[in-house]
Amino acid sequence: SSGINAEWPLRPGTKLSNKHNDLVKEQLALVHSVEVAQHQRETFEREYDNGVKDLALVKERESALIGDKATFDLQLKHAQSEYKTQYELQARRARDKDKELRTLQIAEKHLKIGEDQMNLEKQRHENYKDELDSFNRESDKLQDKRKELNHEVDNLKRTLVKQLNLTTAERKRIESSLSDERQLVLDLVEFRAALQEITRITSLKTIERDNKAREYLKAEMRFHKAREDMKAKQHAIEDAAKKTAEMQTRLREFAKMYNVIKNERNKCVNLIQTSTQRAGEMREKIKILHNEIEILQQSANNKKEKVPTATLR
Repeated sequence: SSGINAEWPLRPGTKLSNKHNDLVKEQLALVHSVEVAQHQRETFEREYDNGVKDLALVKERESALIGDKATFDLQLKHAQSEYKTQYELQARRARDKDKELRTLQIAEKHLKIGEDQMNLEKQRHENYKDELDSFNRESDKLQDKRKELNHEVDNLKRTLVKQLNLTTAERKRIESSLSDERQLVLDLVEFRAALQEITRITSLKTIERDNKAREYLKAEMRFHKAREDMKAKQHAIEDAAKKTAEMQTRLREFAKMYNVIKNERNKCVNLIQTSTQRAGEMREKIKILHNEIEILQQSANNKKEKVPTATLR
């Protein structure tokens, strides 16, 4: 247009000059409007890009914070549960230790009583054995001495019978009495042998009684041990039941945390959808602005084309 103006100078104040000036002003206004629209479009694009970046950072930070919160909550609950479990376990171990100490003390007392009884019974047994040996020795001596005396008595009796003038009936009565006496002596020997056998059996029974007493003490100790083992197993069963309950509690907590994370995820999805919708709206606005800019540019071009025509006229 400057070239046309140079070839076809316009005189100021004419209608053509005024029209040309109006067209130039309108062209400048359109160019300014295009520049403003482009500036707005660039501003919207920068805001859109910054918004998308900020949204991505916020979503990433929010996801990280949610994950950290869930992790910290689980670790805290796990630590509390573990502390409670260890505390109860230590308390139960302390109680079991006290019970075992009391049981050990009782067993030591029973053992000491049993040892004292066993020592006493051993002493009695030794005394009985010594008395029996002494009695057997004395009995053997008395038996030998009795045999000697009986032999002397028999000889004296025979001598006396021979020296006395006895009738046949009297001699038979005396011989019968001597025979009865010998039978009584034999019975006495048998009785003494039976007494020794009874004494031996009594000693054996005493030993057997001592053995039974020791076996009873051992059986009682085994019974106490079995009862303590049963209590320990019962405690183990209770511990397993408590651990099962704790695991169920943890599973319920995990389920709650899963629901929380799921809800947070749904919120994030909704935020993403909302952000996507807003981004779409921003793109539509940018598209509209772009169309308006194109229209303004087309209008400016048309105005530029009209300026030389008007100048030629």
